[in-house]
Amino acid sequence: MNVVGIAVIGKQNNPLYLPQKLEYHYLAHCCLDLMESNENYLGLLTTMQDVAVFGYQFNRYKIMIMTKLQDTITRDQEMIKAFKRIHLLVLRVINNPFYDPDSTEMIQSAMFERELSKMLTV
Repeated sequence: MNVVGIAVIGKQNNPLYLPQKLEYHYLAHCCLDLMESNENYLGLLTTMQDVAVFGYQFNRYKIMIMTKLQDTITRDQEMIKAFKRIHLLVLRVINNPFYDPDSTEMIQSAMFERELSKMLTV
C-alpha cells in the first residue's frame, strides 16, 4: 500500500490535517460529500488519475487515505488497520486537556506529524 496523502477533517468539516500536495487537498474536499454514512469504514470513495481515496469516520471526524493506484489489490483489512492507527492518533490529540475539540484550527502536534509521516511512502 503506497500512501501518498492523509487528510483528517473535523466535526465542522474543517481541515485538521491535510496532505502537502495541492491536488490531494482538492481530492479531500471532493470526497467530503461522499462520506455521509452510518458505517465507520467507508472503503474506496473515488479514484482520480493515479490516486485512490479511502474513507473512515468516527464521531463526526473524517479520515481519508490517498494511495497510489497499482496493479496489486489493496485489501480492506490493510486499510482498516491503517485507519484504526490514525483514529488512535487523532483520539490522543483531541483527548489532550490542552486541545479544544471544537477548534477549527489545524492539529499542531509533533507526535501526530511524526507518526503520520511514518505512514507516508512518498
